[in-house]
Amino acid sequence: MLAELAAINSAYQVVRNLVSNGSELSGCVSQISKWAGLVEQAESKHRQERTKQGAMGELEQALETWQTVKRIQEQEEELRNMIIASSGNLNAWNDIVSIRTKIRKDKANRLKKQEDRRRKIQENIAIGTLIFILAGSVVGAVVFALILMGF
Repeated sequence: MLAELAAINSAYQVVRNLVSNGSELSGCVSQISKWAGLVEQAESKHRQERTKQGAMGELEQALETWQTVKRIQEQEEELRNMIIASSGNLNAWNDIVSIRTKIRKDKANRLKKQEDRRRKIQENIAIGTLIFILAGSVVGAVVFALILMGF
């Protein structure tokens, strides 16, 4: 988790330097996207750690993820203030958050569709295998019966 925090901090420093040096927000989109992607990964990992059972043995890891999430919250607040100050639009951050939320939901839906498709393919393979085995058993039984009858 510390390596993830270092990556998040590094990406954030790039964004902060660009914004504080007067770069246009449109020129910082890829860097902000990289930072937001790292943030999403860290938050997702934190949610997973929070829901694990037996957290007593994993206290150190839980503290690391908590530390990362707290640092992310500080970075988001600072970035929000910088974006509002540089754009002059009080709703700029809310627009960014709504876009992030939409992207996250779209990604979750896409992953769910992929999982559903994968499961459907596995079901079809299982059904096909079962039909093949049953057909082979029927043919084998008929051949065996014909052999017993003397054909």
